[in-house]
Amino acid sequence: MRRLLALLRRHRRRQNNLLLDPN
Repeated sequence: MRRLLALLRRHRRRQNNLLLDPN
């Protein structure tokens, strides 16, 4: 469960980063 949450969190972070700094 914790692993899944970490993965989801990571994905979310990546998406946020992309939205924040679009190339």
